[in-house]
Amino acid sequence: MQISSESVKVGHPDLVADIIAANVIAAILDEEKKLKLTLANMPHCGIEVFLGKGICMVGGEVRSRVYVDIDKIARDSVIELGYNHAAVGLNGHLMGVLNAISDGRAQCHYSAVAGH
Repeated sequence: MQISSESVKVGHPDLVADIIAANVIAAILDEEKKLKLTLANMPHCGIEVFLGKGICMVGGEVRSRVYVDIDKIARDSVIELGYNHAAVGLNGHLMGVLNAISDGRAQCHYSAVAGH
């Protein structure tokens, strides 16, 4: 087992990004539980969040039986952290949210067929 860690100050973009990713995964699990979540139907989630001036990009792979509103989760997360005006570096009300999440099936199929 490998363990890694990172230390950053409160308000660092990495912390904000981690909170957004955690909230997306929590929302998926909450919805999955309503459909009788078991080990056999556990969702696959690999999410990365990138933040810049006025933009939030949520990307990665998610295979799940449910839909969650990525845009709303990202905005609500940022606003709850107090980022609600350009003067503080990020405005959750006005930031652009790019959802670049895929289900990853095409990449998995290609890897299996190509032997990668």
